[in-house]
Order: sequence, then structure tokens, then C-alpha cells
Amino acid sequence: MYCYGEHRSNNSDYDASVEYHANWDRLRPKSFEPIYSRPADPSQGEVWPELWYLSDCHVTAVQHLDLSKILLTVYDPRIPRLGPSHRAAIKRIEAEVNEIVKRLCGVAISNRRAPPAMNTACMAIAMCGDQFTDPREQQSILDVLVYTDTKHAWPTKEIQNRLKVAWGWMV
Repeated sequence: MYCYGEHRSNNSDYDASVEYHANWDRLRPKSFEPIYSRPADPSQGEVWPELWYLSDCHVTAVQHLDLSKILLTVYDPRIPRLGPSHRAAIKRIEAEVNEIVKRLCGVAISNRRAPPAMNTACMAIAMCGDQFTDPREQQSILDVLVYTDTKHAWPTKEIQNRLKVAWGWMV
């Protein structure tokens, strides 16, 4: 409703969705925590964090939680539409979304035994990949797309081309 439907002046439905999301994240069973985690080390050329999960269902759950977080973040009805507050809100949203996309990709790469995780990462990339400005991050995004295309036969060429245009890599 908040992504493609009509917006209402009453934000109680949105607030309830945000609260439900936060509660699920806060109250989820401990088995949904990574069994190993390590942040990316940019000094070593790393872009993605490493996050290992116990089972494929945990991978799927945390990735879908992150996809919903992207949508809740981007479609917040309280985002100022004009003025200096708008620019600050957009920068905050882009930074938050970029971290979520990195986490989604890190989960997918760290749990390659769960092939659908790569497809989920590609969905996040398709939605938000154009926001990445660092060339190393852009190349890493393309690497995820190419891997998914070649190893899982999930077609990503169109996404790759749209991102290359958005990043100014091709006209």
C-alpha cells in the first residue's frame, strides 16, 4: 500500500508495519542470529560482510526481513518532500539502504548453499543498486549479478545494463 497504493493522511497503518517489523527482529529466536559474522574490511578490498546462518530458512527469513526494511525505509510517509530536511533525509535513507543491500549480498555470498539467497540479493540490487557510487562497490554488485546469472541461470543482464547506464559506465 505504501509503495504503490494510495497514501493516507493517517500513518497508523505504516506505524503498525514498522512496529511489527521491529518486534519480529527484536523477538526472533536466537537461532536466527548468525553463527559467525565479520564486517567487511574495506582496506582489504572487501565490500560485503560475512554472515553465516545455521540453515537455509534462517537465510531466507533474514533476507526477507531486510527487503521489507528497505521498503519501509524508502516509503516512509514522513519523509520531507522539500527543503534542507528533504536532502538530509534522502542522504540518511540512501546510507541505510546501502548498508541493507550490502548485508543482503553478504548473506547471499556467505551462504552459497542456499541458491535462492543470491536471487534475493539480486532483487535488492535491482531496486537500489543505482545508489552506489564507489567503483569498487559497483564492481562487486556486478560480480553478484554475473555469478547469479552464470551459476544459477537467474537472468541479470538487464539489471547489469541498467546499472551500468545509471553509473555512467555506458551510454
